[in-house]
Amino acid sequence: MCLSLLLVLAVASPPKAAQEMPLLWAKAAGGAGWDWVADVVEAPNGDVLITGRFDQDITFGAGESHETVLHKSGPGQFEMFVARLAAADGTLMWARQAEG
Repeated sequence: MCLSLLLVLAVASPPKAAQEMPLLWAKAAGGAGWDWVADVVEAPNGDVLITGRFDQDITFGAGESHETVLHKSGPGQFEMFVARLAAADGTLMWARQAEG
């Protein structure tokens, strides 16, 4: 089974109507197992921070200069991740993991 996270950011400034909200960028990340996003927050400079869990290796920023593969460290249920994406275009800045 292959599941992917789809990360989408829309314009931060509120438009007149929701239908007018343009899409800035969309990014995919994921692995062969189950991947969950727990929270998405905006940093003070507009970058996007994402936290979540995964149960098999997961790739962030595929094909980008900072492409990162987080590896399942051993037996157990899930690993946790945190990733930071650039506000302008969603480029991966970094991704880290911790055992969960």
